[in-house]
This record gives sequence, structure tokens and C-alpha cells, in this order.
Amino acid sequence: MNSLHVNRVNFFSKENLLCGHNLSLAEPILRGFDRNRTYDVNDVIELYQIKLYIDQDLFLQSWTENDIAEFKGTVKEIWNVISKFWTNINETNVATIFNKLEIGNQRSFWSLIEKFKTYKYISEGSFNKILNSQSIWIREVLHQKNLVNYYGNVIRQYLMNYEKSAELILSEYEEKHTADYSNLLFPNCLTLEDKELIISKYLERQNVNLNFIRLIVNSRDSQDFKLSPQIRLKAIKAEKEKNDEVLHSGFAIERGIQVSISDTQVEPIKVSQNENLTLYSYSMLWLEQHSDSLSLFHNFGVLFKFVDPHYCIKLISKNQELDILEKVLMQSKNDYPVGMSFFYKNNLSHAQILIYSDYLKHNKSSLENILTNFVREYLSDSLKVKGFTITFPSENTSNLEKVRMIAPEFEFLLKQYKAYVVNGKIDHELLQISSSSIQFKDLPSILKKKYVYAKNEKLQSLQYAFFSDQSMLWYVKPFQNRYKNLFSLLVQEDVSLANFEKYQRPSIEKFIEDGYLTINSSGFVKIQQYLMLFIIGKLYLDEVISYWHSPTEIRKEIDKMQESEMIYFGETLFSVPEQKYFNYFLNKAEFTNGLDLRNRYLHGSNKDSDQEHKNSYLFYLKILILTLLKIEDDLMLAISINN
Repeated sequence: MNSLHVNRVNFFSKENLLCGHNLSLAEPILRGFDRNRTYDVNDVIELYQIKLYIDQDLFLQSWTENDIAEFKGTVKEIWNVISKFWTNINETNVATIFNKLEIGNQRSFWSLIEKFKTYKYISEGSFNKILNSQSIWIREVLHQKNLVNYYGNVIRQYLMNYEKSAELILSEYEEKHTADYSNLLFPNCLTLEDKELIISKYLERQNVNLNFIRLIVNSRDSQDFKLSPQIRLKAIKAEKEKNDEVLHSGFAIERGIQVSISDTQVEPIKVSQNENLTLYSYSMLWLEQHSDSLSLFHNFGVLFKFVDPHYCIKLISKNQELDILEKVLMQSKNDYPVGMSFFYKNNLSHAQILIYSDYLKHNKSSLENILTNFVREYLSDSLKVKGFTITFPSENTSNLEKVRMIAPEFEFLLKQYKAYVVNGKIDHELLQISSSSIQFKDLPSILKKKYVYAKNEKLQSLQYAFFSDQSMLWYVKPFQNRYKNLFSLLVQEDVSLANFEKYQRPSIEKFIEDGYLTINSSGFVKIQQYLMLFIIGKLYLDEVISYWHSPTEIRKEIDKMQESEMIYFGETLFSVPEQKYFNYFLNKAEFTNGLDLRNRYLHGSNKDSDQEHKNSYLFYLKILILTLLKIEDDLMLAISINN
């Protein structure tokens, strides 16, 4: 598997918020396209992604009618290049081409193999070698119907021996899915008996996943998946055994993280799985090629993914990331909703900072130096926030003193930015007069309309009706096991009003009357207010939307929703979920289960453990890094809007 290419064009869907960004990446490729140039497999896949955008009539607003006409013509030539490349894939070169794929390109690769029927020129032996290579993602193969049918026997044999086949089968037949789920397809020769044998072997494994055991226990017989009473009893016993382990040990399954920097790895990042251990490997070569101070700082966003493409912090706990058991066990209204996903992200980010700090020290630098340069040189000088400063403890300072020093420095950093936003400048003499601490909810953004939040009960009722898997409106025959909510059902399927049960129809008819739904010319119930419901769904999943990172059409719809008082804008540096995240770590103002780092070290109530002090210092460094990323985004958005 080749490296991850961070600036490739990717087509996700017509409604994806990254359309504008990807079209911006596509524009120079369209303008500079040369049909006589030699393109490798990843270039060709990128050209295919561009074609998907143009075929969907997705264009940048800056493009003129002449541009669009020209690009449509170019896409026809692009298709000729794609066709020529793919029709030349055969028995002799397919393995070599596959091994050159960049991370994330396997689905498009197999999709094009199927589209051009290239599989007819690849023997079962060659396909089997690819299937058993370490870099194969079998899920991407199982999305292709003709491919699965053509290589049925080979795929069957692979699945009979693959240790996670049971999870694939259960995921397809028993697990509820979100709208972006693509069905897995299994070969016809994989019989009901084969599937049962796979499940039986899975239940005998040492580190079997309790969540999948519960899917087995609660499975429903269907034409494609049936389990005998003996297997169900086996699953029930396994569930009891695992539940007893949970009660004894306090955890459901063991998940480990290993983070390393490789001096031989070419690609920026490799992520692999070994049983329940996830291994993250980063390229020293890539780090050395991006060794300037600013790039070294931006690795926290680009390489370590502390923030998403909209600069919202990814490390927060989201309600939608909690599994059902975690939601049931979350009893206190004063607790920050932490679950397995949150702890996993937290442990990963902790390990990333540790290894990155060691890497910098090995190269005669330090994380503290990188952050100091970012504040004093980039923010203060390049972005013209004059007087922005921060001071870190020296290397020889004890871990306890490091925490006690960085805590007020972090507070002072927040005060400096607030002063800049409010007064247009940083007056250090004025700041020194005030000794009061700053609350995250009071830290302003330089932007108006920074964040979008759900406001009234009307919107919340729409969220529940269209996006909650607890709503009764999505359970419609014969689609009841395919989707997780009403919105997904109506987007993906043709459902008539008659398909809904009597108790469901009044709600559906009310949505039609209010203009959220419509009945099309074929008599099917369809989404009418798509953009509005899309925004409502985004708020349901993420709790917040970054206004200025959103495409123009989304912002226009958001403005309409604000006029009707369905949403409201926040103008703080941190979104509300991010404020909760910071409060969880630093104080008990909002949550009783937080780490309370600020008060523990302020009042001397911390434990006398050097390892704990070291961890606390790393927590503060992480929070500081996230704050600087948010400040940079705030300033850069302001510059972009003004321009």
C-alpha cells in the first residue's frame, strides 16, 4: 500500500460539505489536463473522482459558463484516459498496480475493475494473491456485486479463514447502519452452513467482541442468515462469560494503541490492526521534509488529526459516539459523557504528543520551542497579533513545577487573545491588573456567526423524527432492517404513503403539509426541504456546525433557518462541545467527573506522584496546542472573509 496523499481530490457525495474544497483542488488539474501525459493508478483514480463531481453538476461559484463548458469537454477526454488505463490492466500487471495504491483508493480501484469488467482478464490465482496480501481491505471488495460473483469460490475460501469474517457477516445482516453505509455482498457459494461455521469459530476465539456476541444472541433468521439453536446457546453462554468479565475487570474488551516513528517508512502515516491493538506509524522521512517550525506545529492538525477539516476539535466526546450500553450507564447529569471512543482518542493523542516530543528532542528541539515560535513569530509577526507571547518552563524543571508554571501561562494566553478580539490590541500592562480567571464560554471569536447550534423545540423534534434510531417513523416494511432513521430511508428508497403503518401516517402527512416532505409524480414520499434537513442532521450528529467553513449554499440555508429562529449563532472561540471538553479537563464548574487540573494544582490537592505530574503537564500541552489551532483558524478565517 502506498502513502496517504493529503491533497488528492475525493468525491464523497453530492451533499458533502467538502465539495468546494475538492473542486478547488480539481480546478488546476482540469485546466492543466494533458491527455498525452502518463498517469499512474492514483492519478487516474483522482481523475475519476473529478469526473464524478462534474457528472453531478457540481461547480465552483467562481466558474463561468465558459469554464463549465470547457471542463465538461475535458471530462470526456479524462474518461478516455481512464478507459485506456483500465482496459490495459490484466493478469500480468494487476498486482503491481494494486500495490501502488494510496491509502483510501481501494474502493475506487475495485469499482473501476468492475465497471470495465477487467476482472475477466485476471485469473483466480492472481486475484487470490491480492486477496491474501497484507494491504487488502476486504470490505472494499465486498461492495462489488459482479466481482463477488465472478470470484465467488476464491472469496468464499478467504472468508472461511479470515478471523473477522463473522464481524463482516454480523455487520451486514444484524447491525443497524447509518445513511452512508454501503451493503456488503457475499458470494452465493457461501452457504448458510458456511456462515454458521464462521460464527461458531468466532465464538471460540479468545478476544471475541462482546458487541458482536450480542448481535448473535439477538439475531433474526432471514433468507441469507440463519443460526441453529446450538449456536445461539453457544452465544448466550459466551455473552454470560464476557459479562462476568466486565463485572470483574471493569472493561468490556481490551483495546491497545501503539505509536511509533519509522526511519524507513515513506508514507506519512500507516494505520494497521493486530488483533485488538491498533498501530500508528509515522514517517521520519516525511517529518524531515517538513521540518520548518510552522510545519512541525501543523502536524497536530495534518498528521495527528487533532482537528477535523473545519477545525473543530476531534478529541471531544460526542453523544452519537456512545454505544447503547454506555448511554444506559450514563446516569449522572453532572458527568461529562465519556465512553470507550473518547478514552481511545484521548489515549491516542496522549501517545502522539509523547512520541512527537521525543522526536523533537532527538533533533535538538522541543515541543515547547515549536509552540513558542508559533506564538511569538507566526501569530505575533505573520498574523499581526502584536505582543502575543508565552513562556514555558525550562527542561530541567520538575514535572510538578512545569504544571504549576504552564497553568497560569495558559490562562494568560486566553486573556491575550480576548484582549486582541475586544480591543484590537494586546496591552500587557492592562492585563496584569486583572487577576480573575477566564471562562471558556466568555472567550470571544473575532468572527460573527462563528458556530451554528440547534435552538428551538421544533428543530429538536425534527431531529428526533428524521435522524434518531429511536423514532418509530423509519420502521417501514420491507425496509425495516436496512436503515437507522427516516431521513436515510426516504433518501435511499422509494416509499409510498401506503407503506407506512396507520400510526405513522399522521406524522408523515403533517411533514408533507408543512413542506418538509412531498409526494412526487410517482407517488413516493420524498424529502422536500433537503438542505434544511441535512443541516438539522449535521447538528444532530456533531452538535455544532462551523459556519464559515461551510459551502455557500449551506450558509444561505442556515441564514434562513436563523430568521425562522430554528438555529442560533455562537461567537466564541470554542464551540460549546469544545468548551465542555476543556471544562472536563480543567475544572469542576460543569462536570463532577472531570480531571479538575486547574484547581488541583492551584490548591495543592494533587497526588504526590511524578508520573501523574508528567501526565498533567502533557494534558496541558495538548489543551494549549488545541487552543493555538483554534486561534489560528479564527484569524485565518477573518483574513479570508475580509479578502
